[in-house]
Amino acid sequence: MQLDEVAVGIVDERLAGDAVDPGRPPHPKAGVAQLGHDLVEVGDLERQVGAGRGIDLLDAQEVDLLVAGAEPGPRDPDVGAVELDEAEVVDVEADRSLDVGDVDGDVVQADGRHRDSLPGAVATVPGVTEWTEAYLRAAVDALRPLEDPERAEQMAAYMKDHFPFLGITAQPRRQAIRAATASLGRPPSEDELLAAAEACWKVDERELQYVGTDLLARHRGLLTGASLPRLRRLVGTKSWWDTVDALASPTIGSVVQGDEELLAEMDRWVDDDDLWVARTAIIHQLRFGAATDAERLFEYCLRRAADREFFLRKAIGWALRQYAKTAPVEVRAFVDAHRDELSALSIREATKHL
Repeated sequence: MQLDEVAVGIVDERLAGDAVDPGRPPHPKAGVAQLGHDLVEVGDLERQVGAGRGIDLLDAQEVDLLVAGAEPGPRDPDVGAVELDEAEVVDVEADRSLDVGDVDGDVVQADGRHRDSLPGAVATVPGVTEWTEAYLRAAVDALRPLEDPERAEQMAAYMKDHFPFLGITAQPRRQAIRAATASLGRPPSEDELLAAAEACWKVDERELQYVGTDLLARHRGLLTGASLPRLRRLVGTKSWWDTVDALASPTIGSVVQGDEELLAEMDRWVDDDDLWVARTAIIHQLRFGAATDAERLFEYCLRRAADREFFLRKAIGWALRQYAKTAPVEVRAFVDAHRDELSALSIREATKHL
């Protein structure tokens, strides 16, 4: 098990009081602190974890009581003493007892409220810096008060119960995030932008993935062709039409537009075995308008026309319908010429406004 430096930082900076002076000698009583009836063995009172973060764990003595303000949960029989040789993750189980038996990176905030997997998410994304950590904390803190359990059930059901939700619709979510993160400014680099989005994907609740797609779309000008492998990983992770579509057109389309080398990568994506990668290729030109490469669009539609997968057939129809706003005659001619190859769903969607 590993005690995450973010979790320890919360214990130290928010609960134990003043920050630790790295030059102060070790406390003579440093030895064992209690955490939810599980022993945490500490060789030194003061340690440096991560980017020079000072830790004064034993000033808290019984960390579980100081953190949660409640009696600790029953000891997990599978957990013994935990040595703090490296950064370790302190977990708060779903029932909010303070055992460290189920380690997923959960911690509690200073007021005892449960903070889900955010700290673990931040700690495990390459390239994370203070900006990403601050952004994710601000986002989670802004959304938690807006939770609506009843709406969350409805939203989860709409998404076939693939993901848990907080129950926050798009407009209040975006308003809350905009207000909470305004002072942070834009991401300082492409890596930082991608790291923040990747961290959003590591939080369970679906709204955080929406925060990630919005962030990428808003700052897509920072993204270069080098981002494409990482964007593809997001397409293929926790995949469903909601996040895939939000990545495909505003962000990935913007990255590849006008670059033949990157567009050749889209040529490979459309044949991918992952339907979501193929769907991304089919719809990446949705916002191109008159700049749409019609030849490439029509070719993609035909290459996947025989596929029986609903989400690919729907994507073909959607891409054609969108281009029909710019070139209705060309789309009608294409559909008429290939009625025997296109599915009824694709034809119906493509010709909806023709």
